Amino acid sequence: MPQESGNVNNLREAIVPIRFAEGYRLDCIVDTGFDGALIVPASVADSLHLTPVGRLVFELVGGARMAADVALAEIDWLGQRRFVETILSVSDDALIGTEMFESGKLTIDYASRIVSISQDEES
Repeated sequence: MPQESGNVNNLREAIVPIRFAEGYRLDCIVDTGFDGALIVPASVADSLHLTPVGRLVFELVGGARMAADVALAEIDWLGQRRFVETILSVSDDALIGTEMFESGKLTIDYASRIVSISQDEES
């Protein structure tokens, strides 16, 4: 069964690495309040030569709105190469959202400081 793994850092953030097709690895914070796939800093997007394909307006916590460019990024995830919609952010945070877990199971074990994502056997 395909699986991804990560860790819980000292700030109690669940961290999962994303491997881009270009060989670049980026540690992303699991954000279960974000229903998209990925948010990456614009500087990372520039390094990966991600080209914006559009611009979307998002609603943030508290109702504030933000506009950001969106690109398609090619990643290796759960044993497959796939394209995911990636929001290009002006912040330094890299986030992984619930879209990435929709066909699997996310487990965060704070006691052992282990994060795992496994493919649903029926997917």
